[in-house]
Amino acid sequence: IDWRYIEFVDNQDVLSLIEKKTGGIIALLDEACLVPKSTHETFAQKLYQTFKDHKRFIKPKLARSEFTIVHYAGEVLYQSEQFLDKNKDYVVPEHQNLLSASQCSFIQRLFPSLSEETSKPSKFSSIGSRFKLQLQQLMEILNSTDPHFIRCVKPNHVLKPSIFENLYVMQQLRSGGVLEAIRIKCAGYPAHKTFEEFLNRYNIIAPEVLTRSYEEKVACKWILEKSEITQYQMGITRVFLKGNQMAELDAQRARILRNSASVIQRRVRTRSTRKKYVLMRQSSIHIQSQWRGYHARKSYKEMRKEVAAVKIQKNLRRQVARRTYTNMRSSAVILQSALRAMAAREYFYNKLVTKSATRIQAVWRRRKAVLNYVELQKINSERAALAQQSPVGTSKSMLVETEQVIHEHGQDNGVGENRSYTVVEEPATSHDGSDGERANSNVENWKFLLWAEKQRADNAERKYEESVELCERRRVKLEETEFRVYQLQASFNSVSQDVKLHIRTIHRAERAIESF
Repeated sequence: IDWRYIEFVDNQDVLSLIEKKTGGIIALLDEACLVPKSTHETFAQKLYQTFKDHKRFIKPKLARSEFTIVHYAGEVLYQSEQFLDKNKDYVVPEHQNLLSASQCSFIQRLFPSLSEETSKPSKFSSIGSRFKLQLQQLMEILNSTDPHFIRCVKPNHVLKPSIFENLYVMQQLRSGGVLEAIRIKCAGYPAHKTFEEFLNRYNIIAPEVLTRSYEEKVACKWILEKSEITQYQMGITRVFLKGNQMAELDAQRARILRNSASVIQRRVRTRSTRKKYVLMRQSSIHIQSQWRGYHARKSYKEMRKEVAAVKIQKNLRRQVARRTYTNMRSSAVILQSALRAMAAREYFYNKLVTKSATRIQAVWRRRKAVLNYVELQKINSERAALAQQSPVGTSKSMLVETEQVIHEHGQDNGVGENRSYTVVEEPATSHDGSDGERANSNVENWKFLLWAEKQRADNAERKYEESVELCERRRVKLEETEFRVYQLQASFNSVSQDVKLHIRTIHRAERAIESF
């Protein structure tokens, strides 16, 4: 393929400055450790003299034991105090072998057995030389494998969560060479695959290449042209792509796979949903049939219960109504018989009172008629005597008065109308008698009138006493009637209370039946 050299920052001069076998900082440090009277100041002066013209080594001003190395990440200031002591701080090989032969596995892991070169007693083994040896072993392992690096980055200085400092993170990425490695990778052809691998992975973009017998190189070119990708290189056995081109191919492949997966999922879900729908439909039909059967049986049972309850209510209501009717009828018969008996007794009593009153009136009228007759006989006898003594006119006037008095007595015995007595004055006639006889006749007339008035007063007084007695009897009779009416009302109330209790019992029974 057509390629060009990529410029990048080479860090080999810094590595040579530090770990060069002859003349490196670590080699000079080991040499200073072998000199008995060497100090950190003499070590620093030796570094100043050896690397005074090196572009990666800087001597600070007014400093006797400090030096600066320009690393890829930047300048780092080192202080040489205790460099010699720390470099000599190593484990004696005899002690190392003794501890590695321990029966305790933990101690064995802390002190692994040394190699033959480092375990020789005459060989000087410092920390720096051991570091170079471990670094060399690490490089051999990395060169023999396909490593993948994971770079740890601190998000902030305070080491707390949810805090991200952009400048600090970018400085770490730049100092660690991550950004430079990305730049170098993107400048060339970082993605390269064999024709077979490329076809196996991206044949889904152009499936028609599989149906025809194309060569692998032509098929790969067909796929790249269909994907509208340019600036790629076709080698003899590989396809070389830029950094973003592989991502574009992967995006197209993922999109096609996603669409295909969507179609497959749609078909599978359609089949699964239809299968589930058919199963649910059959299940629902079965459940509906079972439920409708259960509901029909339950409705039939409820209808039977309702019909039985209606029959029970009908019989119970008929029995309660018949019992109520019988009780009310017996109560009404008792009440009617009591009322009729009371009315009959009242009628009989009134009839008896009327009969007694009629008998009393008959006796009284007979007696009064007898008395009137006796009085009339007396009056007739007296008048006959007076008639013999008085003239004829006076006799006639006395006869008229007598008839009038008798008529008035008859009215008093009957309806009791207003009484009036009339004195008939005969005109003065010429008789043969004298004035004395006339005066005697007038006196007799007045006496008769006085006697009649006395009789009337006696009759009125007697009638008053009879009326008072009659009122008293009627009052007593009224009190007895009121007492009987009160007793009858009390008996009627008790009967009505019984009827109400029966009616309430009927209603309660009906409610109990309805609730049942």
